[in-house]
Amino acid sequence: MIATTLPARPEFIETTCPNDALVLIDWDNVAAAGLAGVRRALHSIARRHRIVSIRAYGEWTMHHRLGQELARLGSQLIHIPSNLRGKNSADMQLTVDALCTTFACPTIKTIGLLSGDRDFAPLIRELRKRGCATLGFGCNDSSSQQLRDMCDEFEYLASQKKTNSMVTTASGTATT
Repeated sequence: MIATTLPARPEFIETTCPNDALVLIDWDNVAAAGLAGVRRALHSIARRHRIVSIRAYGEWTMHHRLGQELARLGSQLIHIPSNLRGKNSADMQLTVDALCTTFACPTIKTIGLLSGDRDFAPLIRELRKRGCATLGFGCNDSSSQQLRDMCDEFEYLASQKKTNSMVTTASGTATT
């Protein structure tokens, strides 16, 4: 039997605004920037967008204290158990969540991705096809050029050893 009514939409859809943003954190990829780097990225996004969801992907039993701090910042911790961790375990879950969320919540038009991993280039391409603005954040020494070029904006997160940051847009302009 086919249902004759559509399922109810999530409640927060009714309270969204045009600059709603989803923030996705690939912790293993931005760990060098530390919690301070994550905070800087969140502040950068929050200056122009209303963050409606933050999700951080990692092995949170190994990083318990850090996970608690991210949770205090409003992040939902997505645990990737060490026995399931492979090169792309967290990447695949993050990608599925990004696509499902933008499909289920069409008012989310900005995606903040804290990762410099080039494996996310197809995700960025698809999100842009769906009309989403993409804001990338990654560590200076490990961010893929391909990912930096594909994002609408890309900001380097200074590693804990470095103090300056740089913003690069898809057009290739840079400022410090």
